[in-house]
Amino acid sequence: MSWMYGTDWEYADSRLRDTVVRYKDRPFFVDRVSNSGKVIGTYLDAPDVQHTVPAIEMNLKPVPLGYCNYNGRASYLSRAPMRHDWRQGLRRASLVSSNGDTHNISWRTSAQ
Repeated sequence: MSWMYGTDWEYADSRLRDTVVRYKDRPFFVDRVSNSGKVIGTYLDAPDVQHTVPAIEMNLKPVPLGYCNYNGRASYLSRAPMRHDWRQGLRRASLVSSNGDTHNISWRTSAQ
């Protein structure tokens, strides 16, 4: 797997900050990309523990979506078509739910 941003950590940060990508096939929320080539963030299933991982090891392919169980309800998650979307990872704004509950989906953000 190749890192598409080379050593332009500032550009990588602008594209990945506050998005969900994958690290070791687990959904990983990116808080930021440091100028030393590390990604600081959390796994979605363990948001209380922050990790620093090598940027080169991030999986930037789209996060798989589909049916999920959220608050006891089955919902189909998909990506919304977005114009002028320059972010790499999955964001709350680009997520659509079949039952309209996406505004309640909480994943950790760096603003919290």
